[in-house]
Amino acid sequence: DWSSDVCSSDLPYHPIVISGQWRTEREQEALDLLLARRVDAVIMMGGILDDQILTHVARRVPLIAVGRDVRGLDHSCIVLDNTKAMQQVARHLLDLGHQQFAYISGAERQQDAMERRIAFLGYLEAHGVSVPPELIQVGRYTEEGGLEAAEAILNAGVPFTALVCANDQMALGARLALYRRGVNVPGDVSLTGFDDVFTSSLMTPPLTTVRQAIYDIGVTAAREALNLLDGQPVARQVFEPELVVRESTAPPAQGVRP
Repeated sequence: DWSSDVCSSDLPYHPIVISGQWRTEREQEALDLLLARRVDAVIMMGGILDDQILTHVARRVPLIAVGRDVRGLDHSCIVLDNTKAMQQVARHLLDLGHQQFAYISGAERQQDAMERRIAFLGYLEAHGVSVPPELIQVGRYTEEGGLEAAEAILNAGVPFTALVCANDQMALGARLALYRRGVNVPGDVSLTGFDDVFTSSLMTPPLTTVRQAIYDIGVTAAREALNLLDGQPVARQVFEPELVVRESTAPPAQGVRP
């Protein structure tokens, strides 16, 4: 628990955690509740609230944004290099020999989801590979969303040999959809995720994914919030991704065909 490490008993602060569930109204309710409780600072993890709302909150209390860039609060943002991450995924699959791809994205309003989608598809296009629109679906960053998106891709009847998901939760749902259709991973289709959550190495087969230093990012966010409270300067920080190659990716073979 990074918050316990940073906000220790030596400091007069205690963490309050509220989920906005990636819904605008819930995120606004969560912020309103925290401000009503007169919290000393706010750490915003991702989210889809407009930048203007966050800059307004930052005028009231110190705010650190994690996983997104907020216009007007550049110095208070902690982000992952999503572009480099998805380029690593694309390069890995191209090096294996894949030329037919499907992609499951997060919601379009989420900054990191769009960065990952643009970076992945852009890298493929720069190397002469295009992905048919039918094979690009939105999975809402959830297991259920990944399942539904993968089913839509399978129903499209367009061949592909690699399915790339913008997070591990959607990859888990997609894996179930492939299993139900009798599609072998990685024998028929290679599968990738993003985040390297603790269950990814325990999937069948273990998932190739992008690891981000979640603990280090959390510690940095807490420390930067404390710096703001102390009147110390803070600066935008970018964390580097790491591609973790496991057994869910292999050279293309049969693939999924109509």
